[in-house]
Amino acid sequence: MIQNLRSYARTVVEKKAREEAGKVLIHMKDRFFRVFNHDDDSMPKVWTREVEIKNILKNAQSTSLRVLLDMVVIRLDEKLDRLKTYHFPHL
Repeated sequence: MIQNLRSYARTVVEKKAREEAGKVLIHMKDRFFRVFNHDDDSMPKVWTREVEIKNILKNAQSTSLRVLLDMVVIRLDEKLDRLKTYHFPHL
């Protein structure tokens, strides 16, 4: 009975992971625009001359890539994969 429950749980997790993997680009875009257009308190950013757009852009890009990185790292099997590691600032 426990094995059947584990098997069912694994099937549910695999199904959900496959659904979300198909939406990863949408999630990345949403995260980018949320970070780019809102401050740390989730309030709309006030764009002034003092704002460093380059830093905000880099942070938004890095945060967006983090969504993809999270999807890549999630593994359902306990196999060891050789993933090439990259340095993403702000992750």
